[in-house]
Amino acid sequence: MVSGHPCKTNEPWVAYKYEAGLKGLSTTVMPHVTWHNTGGQPMQYLFGGPVNDAIVPLKAANRLVIVEGQGGSIAAFPPPHRFFTARELEYNLGYNFYRKDSDTTFAFGVRHAEGEEDPTFVGRGPEDVRQNFALHSARPGTWQQMPVFFYISADSAQPAAESALAFTRNDRYKALPGYKVMATHFHTSMVSRMKALGGLDVNLPDLDVMKAAGVNIFGISAQVPFGKEMGFAGGIVALAMSLKAVINGAGRGVIGWISDRYGRRQTLLLVCVVLGLAQVAVYLSGSIGSMPLFLLASMVSGFGGGAIFPLFAALTADYFGENNNASNYGLVYSSKLVSGIVGAGLGKLVIDGWGYGAAFYLAAGTSLLAAGLALFLRQPGRKPGGMRSGLAETELVARPATG
Repeated sequence: MVSGHPCKTNEPWVAYKYEAGLKGLSTTVMPHVTWHNTGGQPMQYLFGGPVNDAIVPLKAANRLVIVEGQGGSIAAFPPPHRFFTARELEYNLGYNFYRKDSDTTFAFGVRHAEGEEDPTFVGRGPEDVRQNFALHSARPGTWQQMPVFFYISADSAQPAAESALAFTRNDRYKALPGYKVMATHFHTSMVSRMKALGGLDVNLPDLDVMKAAGVNIFGISAQVPFGKEMGFAGGIVALAMSLKAVINGAGRGVIGWISDRYGRRQTLLLVCVVLGLAQVAVYLSGSIGSMPLFLLASMVSGFGGGAIFPLFAALTADYFGENNNASNYGLVYSSKLVSGIVGAGLGKLVIDGWGYGAAFYLAAGTSLLAAGLALFLRQPGRKPGGMRSGLAETELVARPATG
């Protein structure tokens, strides 16, 4: 059962969080509140304490709380894809609650937290990102859904929990035979945190969370922790990433027009050179603490990164034709998987051993090497500087008509 009250406002600049649940439930009919803590241990409350003045947040595993009585159980949990906003931290903030309203009644349900945790409480080290806590945006005139899911069962709490978790496969990605599960582009500040917590052999809770979700390959982003370590405020680093994403998308149409006008290979060579130089610019601007240059370099880097993919698509069609183009392009695009696996691991090793400078220069060198290789791109079957092999040595030449 899904419950929730849609709301809207015409006021500008409104953001919100919400709490939703059931109230007026009998402590006699349903005297047990059960959940599992983040360590997986079963927890229970029997309403033997005093009346609560406010809700009692529960850091429940799987965002699931259940009330239980002799006649059955009710499980409450939020929607898996519409409840959370973007966050800098992945720690459980207590998304469920109960509240004893009187000696005979209580309420329970789901909630959004008031703010981020103190990073020192959750092994985050000295980095403090509590100032960056996103809420849901309510644009003027738009309806906002605030749902909560209830699973009603005639069984006890444990079978009810298993049935509720079936909706999200126990919060695990579905494994496909012959494939690995990859999640990428997380801003974990992994290296600096591991060093602060005792060394590179420290096990971070981030990895435990990913393993529990069935993730086999975990990719991190180096530019965000680099910017923070260079002294830029979290908002500046977030702005750099936003600009990078905007230019990444907007630049794809521009680069398509340029390649149509000046040629695929020449454009690809230019993009690889620009992308390589942008990596150097990101590192140098961060090293000298220049915020304008850091933002500009991030934008250029985003332009270069986004331009690669439309060029791949166009080159595939130009070189191999339209027949089987989807299969051919899928094969070409799968190179991103190789870069994600090799690049993430190699980047971490380089940063651990030689620092951020070496990693950015390695990325720049790789881009410039790709630019050099682009000089040798030729359509299969075409001789260097000549016609496609197997074709008659003829050509059509447009000449002005003579009278």
